[in-house]
Amino acid sequence: SMEADDENNWKVYVKEAELYYKLSEEIKIAHPLISYYMNLHGLEKVHKNSTKIPPGKKGESIKKKVMKYIKKKTSTLEEIKPTLDISNKTEAIEIYEDYLNSALAKVDKMEKDPNTTIDLRIAKDFMTVAILIETMETLNC
Repeated sequence: SMEADDENNWKVYVKEAELYYKLSEEIKIAHPLISYYMNLHGLEKVHKNSTKIPPGKKGESIKKKVMKYIKKKTSTLEEIKPTLDISNKTEAIEIYEDYLNSALAKVDKMEKDPNTTIDLRIAKDFMTVAILIETMETLNC
């Protein structure tokens, strides 16, 4: 049913929001990440990987839910960690810089142009940065 689909979509987005929050604390860009997520999802069916928050009461209610879930921060990177085979420090730093620059450029574009269509693929850049931060810590960078 549509309702079940919405509920499942919501759970996925909440997980991503929690991840963005954890990451944003690490790389000190909490504001753009949270505002990005706040505009991301209005519980409609996701169309072409992007959607906008609806106006009015529905949108306000979603924003409150998002903030509540973000504050919970219950999910961990481990749950959705993709496999990254990084064998040395130099490689980790190079990949990290590439992903971070790519992600920051996208956030910058969104902040400058409020009509930018928000693409969920941006999430992958940020997730990868977060995973690389962990990897670099493991490698004592």
